[in-house]
Order: sequence, then structure tokens, then C-alpha cells
Amino acid sequence: MFQKLHEVPPPESRKKIIFYTVLYKKSQGGVSFSRMLKQPRSINNKQIVLDQSVDLLIARQDNDFRIADVCEVSGLSSSVIYSYFRSREGLIDSTYAEIFKMVASRAEATLQNLFASVTKADQVTGQFVETASKVEVRNNWASNRNLRLRVSAHAVSCPSFMKQFTPLALAHFHRVTELFEVLINKGIILSHHTAEECARTYEGLQLSWALHEGITGYDLTDEWVHIFRRTYGAK
Repeated sequence: MFQKLHEVPPPESRKKIIFYTVLYKKSQGGVSFSRMLKQPRSINNKQIVLDQSVDLLIARQDNDFRIADVCEVSGLSSSVIYSYFRSREGLIDSTYAEIFKMVASRAEATLQNLFASVTKADQVTGQFVETASKVEVRNNWASNRNLRLRVSAHAVSCPSFMKQFTPLALAHFHRVTELFEVLINKGIILSHHTAEECARTYEGLQLSWALHEGITGYDLTDEWVHIFRRTYGAK
């Protein structure tokens, strides 16, 4: 049976990261000593777990997601991981939340980049077509669509995650709406629609463009230019 003897300070160079506990064990041969390494909880470790879990969950389905794999790629023990997330399901929920934050950030960046060089309404459509014609942008939209569908499906099937997902989704939509309000106030968008309606159309454009092009392989630029002009009042 192990009993704690005393705390031993670590080498100076590792003092901020780990500490050791010396244990002794009674036996017929006398007393033997063992040194046990304890992994601390830290915000950095928690983010490491989430980052590695995002990669693993994107690459596989929920049923194939294992804590043992997260331990292997993160270098942290299962006890440390469970101290943050309590269960495998809790880690999956938190990982989907991280995925949605990533997807939302990409969508907002796309919108900001789209209008970064536009100063008047007659440049809007041209900038939209130029942006959407880039293979990298189309691939990102398709990737975002697939990930958002997975996140939404998980929210529908898992009430505990819905509590995390709802405020994140609302915050994302509000940020996109605010971006459109700025464009409308500057006269860059001459739409009779509200900023909120423009934001909903933008979200739909991203998702449906990626969906239809992924299924049919057909270039939808002309169709979406028409929708873009009608929605945003762009020439």
C-alpha cells in the first residue's frame, strides 16, 4: 500500500510545468520508493485537447471517436481529459462547439474579404463573382457546409449540445448582420432588405452554392449573380 511521504520540489527548469510526489511502500524487504508524475490542469492543456479532438472528429464519425486516441495525439492522460470534460460525450459536445466557431469565423472572414476593396455599389457584383470563381473559396464553402450540417445534426440529436450551440449560432448571425449594416450605411449595398434579411441570404448563398455545385458539378455563377443583384441592389 502506498502512502505519501513528502513533496519533493522539481528541477528549476520544470517547476512551472510539473511536480513530483514521493511515495513509499512497505514490504518484507524494507521500504521501497516510487516517484509519480502528476499532470496539472491548465487552460493550455484544455485547448490542446480541443484542437486535437477537432482534427480527430472531422476525420471520423462520432462512433469512432475515442478518448484513447485523444490521449495519444495530445500526450495527456485520460484523467486530465476527464477532469475537463467529465465524459466522452462531453468532449464531443465541446469539440463540435469548437468546430462551429471555426466555421463561423471562416464565413465572417469571407464576407469581410468580399467587400474589403469595394467602395461603391456597382463594384459589388464583380467582386462577388471574382471571389466565388476561386477554387479555394469554393472548396472552403463546401467544407464549411459539410461541417455545419454535422454540427446542426448533432445539435438536433443531442439536447445537451443544443444549449452550447444556440448562443454560438445567434452570436455568429448577429456578427454577420452587423457587417451588412455597415455596408448598407456606407451605401455599398443599395438593398430594400434589412441587414438581417441580407445576412440570411448570404448564409443561404454560401450553403446552397456549395451544395448544388458539389452535387451537379455545374457552375452556378450566373444564377447567383442574379440573386445577388436582386437581394443586395448591386449593379
